[in-house]
Amino acid sequence: GEAKVIKEMFHLYLDLESLGAVSRVLKERGYRTRQDKSFSRQTIQNLLRQPLYCGKPMKWRDETFKTNAEKLVSAQCWNKVARLMDSRSRKIPSPV
Repeated sequence: GEAKVIKEMFHLYLDLESLGAVSRVLKERGYRTRQDKSFSRQTIQNLLRQPLYCGKPMKWRDETFKTNAEKLVSAQCWNKVARLMDSRSRKIPSPV
């Protein structure tokens, strides 16, 4: 189900270190979003950034929400993915 795909997504990103590569693997495996679309790089990035998947509270509009959702990955795994995504993000130089 959905939880399996999310877990797999985290591990694929740690292995492949590329949103595009994760997207291609998910497509090859026939995984689709709830809207029956292929997982885009942006969708994958948004999902990997969700703290609720490791049991952390979620922030939305300056409010913090605790959730009873199933913890799908460890905090260590979530933090590794977040650090990797931060290190790989395209830094746009600010104008001089």
